[in-house]
Amino acid sequence: AGTVPLVKSVSDETFQKYVAALNGPRDLKRGHELFLQGCAVCHRIGNEGHDVGPDLMGQLGLAEESLLKEILIPNERIRPGFETTLVQTRDGGALSGLLKDDGATSLTLAQAGGVEQVLLRKDVTGVRRLGSSLMPSYAETLTPADVANLLAWLRSNLRPESSKLPNN
Repeated sequence: AGTVPLVKSVSDETFQKYVAALNGPRDLKRGHELFLQGCAVCHRIGNEGHDVGPDLMGQLGLAEESLLKEILIPNERIRPGFETTLVQTRDGGALSGLLKDDGATSLTLAQAGGVEQVLLRKDVTGVRRLGSSLMPSYAETLTPADVANLLAWLRSNLRPESSKLPNN
C-alpha cells in the first residue's frame, strides 16, 4: 500500500504510434471493458467506477492527443489536490494515496478501488506530498488500438447536460 508508481517517460516515437492509432477503427465495447478493468478503480463515469482520481467528464472535451498524454504520461500534468501523498507510520509502515482529509486528530487517504484509510495522527510519523500521480502509465500495458478504443468509449459519454435529463 505504500508503493508509488515509477515515473516513466514515453518516447516521441512511441507516442506517435498511439496518435496514429486514433485514425484507425474503434470498438466502443472494448473501450468500455478497458475502462472497467483499468480506469474505474479510480475514476467515475456516470454510475460506474470510483471517486478517487479526478472526474473524467471535465477532461473529455480535450483534444484526443491531450487525453493520450494524460493516459500515457500521467505525471506530466497533475491536477492540484491529486498528488500522491506518502504517509509513514509509527510501526515503520508506509501508505500512499490521495490526501482527502487532513484533520487535527486524523487524516484520510483515498486509494484505488475507493478504499479510504483513516489514520490517527498519533500513529503517523511523517506526511509527504510527492510530485507524482497515483495513476500508472498505460504505455506498457495498453496497445495503441486499446487506447484508441478507450478514448472512443470515454468520448461517447460526452453529451450536453440537457441530453442527460430524463424524458418527460
